[in-house]
Amino acid sequence: MKKNTKDLFNLKNKVIVITGGAGFLGSEFSSILSDIGAIPIFLDINATSIKLLKIKFIKKRQKGFFFLVDL
Repeated sequence: MKKNTKDLFNLKNKVIVITGGAGFLGSEFSSILSDIGAIPIFLDINATSIKLLKIKFIKKRQKGFFFLVDL
């Protein structure tokens, strides 16, 4: 049984944890991942950035989970 390459890299409904998720790169990666159907979980130490990213996701109607942590 041969898998299609489209199915091989399918991230739909996969949970992806992004540490430093509220930074520039993390927010860009997570936006793209959310657009293709993945469920990003954001971990960051900066409360202000997490709040701003959450507002951005709500406006774009993207899904994700946001947590303030200090690893």
